[in-house]
Amino acid sequence: MTVIVNGLLIRDGHVLMAHRAPTRRNYRATWSFPGGHVKPGETNDHALVRELIEELRIAAKTWSPLHHFTVADGPTFYLFRIDEWDGTPQNIGTEHTDLRWMTYENAAALPALTFPIYAKILGDLQDAQPQGA
Repeated sequence: MTVIVNGLLIRDGHVLMAHRAPTRRNYRATWSFPGGHVKPGETNDHALVRELIEELRIAAKTWSPLHHFTVADGPTFYLFRIDEWDGTPQNIGTEHTDLRWMTYENAAALPALTFPIYAKILGDLQDAQPQGA
């Protein structure tokens, strides 16, 4: 079974969205969250930390499980909320063509989200924000 981990970096009511390169084998030219495959023998937590270093050059300090789902005949995705990290996110490599900090509402309205469930997850984050945030 293929397992994918993704980190939703959260800062001041915004989430970091990553636009997948049009050259990617799967889910090309869609908006998603940084992350990737869990390697054999690796925990989800270890894969999350490794992927964020590889893709963004940041070191996650605190994270918590947010959501998980399985794509029909495809991988299982585990999404984590990342509230603290060291470093400034940078677009490293060729996996993404763009990184953008977006409000939950604007991210949920993107026309090319990798999965429709992302809009619900982002809406839930919006609803959970403290009043006035």
